[in-house]
This record gives sequence, structure tokens and C-alpha cells, in this order.
Amino acid sequence: MTTIKLMGFWLMIFLSFEAQAMKEKSGGAVAAKGNERVNQGPTVLGDIQLPSVLFKILSLKDWEKSEAGDKVCTPPSDDSFIHFSTEKQKEAIIAKKFSNCSYVVLRVDLKQLVGTVALEWDSQKIDRYYHLYNGYIPKTAVIVEGMTVLRERKNT
Repeated sequence: MTTIKLMGFWLMIFLSFEAQAMKEKSGGAVAAKGNERVNQGPTVLGDIQLPSVLFKILSLKDWEKSEAGDKVCTPPSDDSFIHFSTEKQKEAIIAKKFSNCSYVVLRVDLKQLVGTVALEWDSQKIDRYYHLYNGYIPKTAVIVEGMTVLRERKNT
């Protein structure tokens, strides 16, 4: 019995070191991995509470490409990983990246994402953003929350 307890103790220490090594390898990112579906309910990543919903803002053109398939088509800027924003970050991202184009705001259920979710600092170390690595957004995971279509002005 004592041997089993001792083995369990060393296993906990080993897993703790493995988690720290994974965090250091990812540049301080906190990540969760899975085979098919990343999050099966509320998940705590390190000391971070994972929200149940994130937002993906797409150009109208990318959303229209997505309508025919079962996955959300993301822009070339999402080639390495897919960018997400929280409720608090959403308006700033729209103002910064989508002020001159038509866009769609998607509410994304994290429980249905496929891949690895990480929370990482921006390049200026001002804010942290959620990213999805080695995966995709299934269309079943999204609700279109809003759409803004810019109309061309006609000169008269």
C-alpha cells in the first residue's frame, strides 16, 4: 500500500514538472490538448478560467466562403493559429481590423472547437488573447451574433 502511495506522489510531481515544461515551451502560453474535441465542459487552464464563449470576427467575404462547408473559413492571418477575442476585446478588434469592410461577429462555443486552445500575450505584452492551434472552428460551434455590411457610396 505504501509503495502505491509513493508511486502516486512521484507521478503527481512528474506531471507538475511536465505541465511547467509545456508552459515554458509555449512561451508562457497556457494550453489544453485533446484528440478530437478540446473542451468537454468548463475547463481550467493553469490558473486561468476558460470562458464558455469567445468571439471570432470575420470579413463578410470569409463568412460567405464558410456558408457552403462544415468549417469556418478563416483569413490568411489565421494560418498559424486562429485568433479569438473576448467580450471585452471584441469592439477594439472591430475598430482596429474591420472599420473599412463588412464583417460578421461569431459567438463560438469553446466546447466544440477542435485543436489546442492557448491564452497568449500580444507582442506588446498589453493584453492576452485566446488562440486555437492545429484545429478549426466547426460551423456547429458558431452563432452569428451580428453582421455589419458597408454600402458603397454613389457619387451624384
